Amino acid sequence: MAEGSNLCFKGMSLVTGALRPPSGRIFVLLVLLAGMLRASPGAPGSAGPLFGPLAGMSGHAGLSLAAGYGMYTDSDFQEILGSFHTDYRNSWLAFLALNQQLNGRLYPFRFEAEGQIVRHTGLQTHPEVVGLLLARLENPWLFPASFAFGAGSSYAAGTPELEFPRRDPLKARFEEAPVRRLLNYLLTEVDVGLPGSRSRLLMRIHHRSGIFGTYCLPICGSNFIAYGLKTPL
Repeated sequence: MAEGSNLCFKGMSLVTGALRPPSGRIFVLLVLLAGMLRASPGAPGSAGPLFGPLAGMSGHAGLSLAAGYGMYTDSDFQEILGSFHTDYRNSWLAFLALNQQLNGRLYPFRFEAEGQIVRHTGLQTHPEVVGLLLARLENPWLFPASFAFGAGSSYAAGTPELEFPRRDPLKARFEEAPVRRLLNYLLTEVDVGLPGSRSRLLMRIHHRSGIFGTYCLPICGSNFIAYGLKTPL
């Protein structure tokens, strides 16, 4: 069983090694295209092909399953969000996430709980488990997509080699400090419904962080940019 699992992850490593995730700019264009294709331009009350009716667009009620892959980037969290800067390195993750929508909401946000099983390959090879809570904003400004931000905890069941030291040469004096397996976890996600399907295309930033020295020295942590599909169960 273990040998079969290792072969599966080796095969995934070969596939993902040949696939470099698209840049954030390309993903934004894909979101726009999917939104225009999914909307119904001739429906009553629509404001054109991009801002068509939103009935059935949410797709987040109840339980959903997400799966995908991502690639390590040496860019900071702020660089990724602010300028779509992605300095990729040859390390990947594959994730499987179970997401449950929670009862109640604080308008305009919905709340969700999510658990993830993650497998790393490439420059670092270890499993990871994640638990978090998310707040999701659906269809902002009548745009057929949703945006989510989540926070929780991440445990690396092995040594995350890329998380320490970080790339700042001025902090090289910290390079002998221990790597922490348990770190804070932040997730930023955008997803969009696919035409003729209940599944949704997603992009997320998988961010392990020491919270400015709370868990570890300020230069620890890692960022992955991941893409995948989410399907309601």
